[in-house]
Amino acid sequence: MGAPHILLVDDQKEVTRVLRSGLESLEHEFRITDVPSGEEAFLEIQPGSVDLLVSDVRLPGISGLDLMRRVKEANPNLKVILVSGVTEEKIRQEVAQAGADAFFFKPVELPDFLDAVERTLGLVEAMLPSEMDAERSAVAKAKTEGASLAERIADLRNQVKADCVLLFSESGQVLMSAGDIPSFEKDLMPHLLAATGSSIRISKLLQASTPDNLLSFSGGQLNLYLKPIGDMYGLVIAVQAQNAAGIAPIENATNETVSVLARMLESLGVPVKSSTYPPPQSRELSTGELDSELVEAIEKENKQRMDKVEVDAFWAALSTQSSSVGFDSGALSYDQALQLGLAPADEEG
Repeated sequence: MGAPHILLVDDQKEVTRVLRSGLESLEHEFRITDVPSGEEAFLEIQPGSVDLLVSDVRLPGISGLDLMRRVKEANPNLKVILVSGVTEEKIRQEVAQAGADAFFFKPVELPDFLDAVERTLGLVEAMLPSEMDAERSAVAKAKTEGASLAERIADLRNQVKADCVLLFSESGQVLMSAGDIPSFEKDLMPHLLAATGSSIRISKLLQASTPDNLLSFSGGQLNLYLKPIGDMYGLVIAVQAQNAAGIAPIENATNETVSVLARMLESLGVPVKSSTYPPPQSRELSTGELDSELVEAIEKENKQRMDKVEVDAFWAALSTQSSSVGFDSGALSYDQALQLGLAPADEEG
């Protein structure tokens, strides 16, 4: 078997130069060709003539995705690695669904790229599923887990016997709902947004990769439960207070639903995490004057506590002394001690 033929397609000459140098540093022998466009690559590829296509997604003329689809029709066994300078999760999902064997964002991490080349061509044994296989599995799972976001939200409402479930955005817009929206929703939303934001900030300060908090608010008629989805969306679940079966069943059902909704949103190209989320708000402790009435009440309570401690200590010491040396005829009587303020007064009632 001859040396594997690798075709590099990128309109940036520096990129193909770096990739070629990396490939030539491996112990394997390759035949490497590079071209700047998809049209030239299409002309270069004959059935069985290329073993691995490495292409940029964005090319002048036809895109890397279109190039891959066209050459795969004629050569289904062709291996493909795509790269892109556009760091959007939607691109990764499109690449995975199109059938690429591996995918890299620019700047390409050369050791990872070379490892992917060896695994894709079968030059080394792959111990784990490829990243694209994992991505395709996640997308497929998101699609099969529910026909729509609305059905998932409706399922959660039925599962926890809620009056309604709301999906809202970071701007406070209700994107989707199941059940009757509470009449006070408009008044409540600013406070829900504030609570969600605080919850997310606390999670970030605690170095949590994903906010995973369920906030519970008990009311006279309704109990509300608030759950972030990433840091850009959230769920509100309203349950009649008398129907609430405790927070554990609601938390379990909500955690499962949020996980599915996050995958479904991302599979639709809607990110649930923001790279520029506002930093935690800082607030210094107030150094203004303390409430004089509060200070006076605290001091009064402390004085009463100390007076009682001193009186108790006096009688304890006197009791110890009396038991060790006998009754002292010159000792104070209880009435005398009471008059001198050394004994606690009897409390009425």
